[in-house]
Amino acid sequence: ASVDDFRCGFVGIVGAPNMGKSTLLNALIDTDLCVATNRPQTTRHSILGVLTTENCQLCFYDTPGVIEDPACKLQEGMMEAVKGTLKNSEVLLVVTDLFSTPIPDDNLFAKVQKSKRPTIVVINKVDLVDKVNPDSEENDEAG
Repeated sequence: ASVDDFRCGFVGIVGAPNMGKSTLLNALIDTDLCVATNRPQTTRHSILGVLTTENCQLCFYDTPGVIEDPACKLQEGMMEAVKGTLKNSEVLLVVTDLFSTPIPDDNLFAKVQKSKRPTIVVINKVDLVDKVNPDSEENDEAG
């Protein structure tokens, strides 16, 4: 690929706590860059992960989980990291699951909507649907 064909962009990964944002970033860049646990609020600041291919470079920002009402200075700082990512990203990945509100902070959700940035909703944890809905078709076929 020539230099003229090469593209680079910044992608913000946002969503509620414990949605799998860090796990998604690790999978996208095929590296264990971020701590991925089932414990909410493990990510305390934005983490930059870079994926480089022959034709492009994608710079992903992993962010802390969005909380509606920060209870302390640490949580306020974490939400500032999310706001900075929203400001600096060219594309947003909003990570959610089948059971949660994508961005629990209404004001932040409104900022995403008003940003006019391309936004992709990533629905994670779809493998858990049969544990919540035992009458799903998938279970009928398996059983």
